Amino acid sequence: MKKLCFVVLTALLSLQNTQAQSKIFGKIHSTDNTTFEFVNVLLMNALDTTLVKGTITDSLGQYEFDNVNPGSYFIKGSMVGFGNGVSDVIDYHGQYDLEISTISLTGGVELSEVVVKA
Repeated sequence: MKKLCFVVLTALLSLQNTQAQSKIFGKIHSTDNTTFEFVNVLLMNALDTTLVKGTITDSLGQYEFDNVNPGSYFIKGSMVGFGNGVSDVIDYHGQYDLEISTISLTGGVELSEVVVKA
């Protein structure tokens, strides 16, 4: 009985490791094609706009989401001083890696001067 349990457990664990590990990935840059590091990238549920996963871009402006469940999503990129960039809605089936078209952040926003008086 112990040998049978061991064999079944080993088989189940080996099957888990053979499942495909697909991902959603892409790139974010400015409207003039400048890449940004440390852009906040959010994977949002398209049905109710709840946050599913979050990450940041690397030095090349690239991001990646691993182990995403099938569903409808959109990706939102944001960085302080720039307007948000949003992808189209993605219908993800989870079977293959999915590359998203490049998301552009709109031009920088400068704040006006602030004077604090005590």
